[in-house]
Amino acid sequence: IGVTALDWTPVGGAVSAIVLVIAMYQYRLIDVSPIAREIAVENMDSGMIVLDDKNRFVDMNSKAATLFDEDPDLVIGKSVSELDRPSGRVINQIISVDSSETVSVALDEETRHYDVTVSEITDATDEQIGDVIVFSDMSQEVQQSQELQAQKENLHRKNQRLEQFASVISHDIRNPLSIAQ
Repeated sequence: IGVTALDWTPVGGAVSAIVLVIAMYQYRLIDVSPIAREIAVENMDSGMIVLDDKNRFVDMNSKAATLFDEDPDLVIGKSVSELDRPSGRVINQIISVDSSETVSVALDEETRHYDVTVSEITDATDEQIGDVIVFSDMSQEVQQSQELQAQKENLHRKNQRLEQFASVISHDIRNPLSIAQ
């Protein structure tokens, strides 16, 4: 009897092609969105941290990693409370923000100021499953604002002294003129 062996290679190729087509069109496997998201998040001027509902790191962009001197690969999956370095303290203060505010954090000998916005992530049932925290280091702007305020106050004091001096001079000049008339 002439029984021939079945070659499974074409069957495997056909199944693989079907799975790849489904992945490409149904699940957008090779879509532009993941690439665009990666570029946008990594190149934004603000730091971004994504936490799950148990305050574990899900994502962190390079700006956040630089600001907090953390390696994203080492903190992803860890809880914020597990960070024992000063950056853990800073992140804890930042995530305590309700929605949007400026947070001042004392580190060693300096105070850093962050403009923080916290947005909830919810699932289809409106159950909170995490937070996206976007923040910018505003320390330089705050310092410049304080210096500007100090200069303004100094200028105000000098103007008051000048007005006082002008009043005295005016009086001193008017007095001899009134006598001369």
